[in-house]
Amino acid sequence: VVLASETNNGRDNNRAMAFEATQFEFIEGGSEKARIDSSGRLLIGTTTEGLGTYGEDLTIGSSDHAGITLRTGTGHKGTIYFSDGTSGAAEYKGSVQYDHNDDSLRFAAGDGTEKVRIDSAGNVLVGSSDNRTINSHVPRLQVTGTNYGNAYFYVTTVVEHDYSTLPNLG
Repeated sequence: VVLASETNNGRDNNRAMAFEATQFEFIEGGSEKARIDSSGRLLIGTTTEGLGTYGEDLTIGSSDHAGITLRTGTGHKGTIYFSDGTSGAAEYKGSVQYDHNDDSLRFAAGDGTEKVRIDSAGNVLVGSSDNRTINSHVPRLQVTGTNYGNAYFYVTTVVEHDYSTLPNLG
């Protein structure tokens, strides 16, 4: 079944919605722009689903650059949540969030709480959302723990299979 205005051989030269046996197609300018296939996958700008292991439910394709925009109001947040349940904390165990109020990018994991933040100055804060000042300088990378025993920071380098590690700087 094809729903269209001015059709040409059952297909609209401009716009149509086609209900095929295995998919639902959206047609613009005479070519398919999106489809929902028989598995419920949404394909935009492509007829081929993404990685079959974890990335096939929503696929966006382009012969040029491709992207997704989350547009919010000034001072609001745009968030992508990762869930393995339908209620409680299982609905937001992980997330990626941009906060337009302070222009920070935040990552949450495990219990849904923030673990890493990149602030508007480009500072990376791990384990805390507060910038610390040390000798009147704000370190670009800050690792914070709840006590001395769990605030570790290691720098490891590999030179011809020789590993060297700086000691805990916390």
